[in-house]
Amino acid sequence: KEGIDKLPPKCREIVISHKVDGLTDREAAETLGVSVETVRRQVKLGMKALINHMLGGSGKIVRKNYRRHSDRETRP
Repeated sequence: KEGIDKLPPKCREIVISHKVDGLTDREAAETLGVSVETVRRQVKLGMKALINHMLGGSGKIVRKNYRRHSDRETRP
């Protein structure tokens, strides 16, 4: 419960509706008025934060900036 409380409100709402209430991605998206992709992304971020919390981390969502594959320089 403590880890879930540390999630941002919208992320927490999505994770609970998807993982606790058992809604599908589409059902959660329709119920919460967000896209299916938003549900998938927030569940992924939320679950990573919860796992981090259980393993002794802060439980905060940390977003990293990754360059897209197409942005990488190719080596000769």
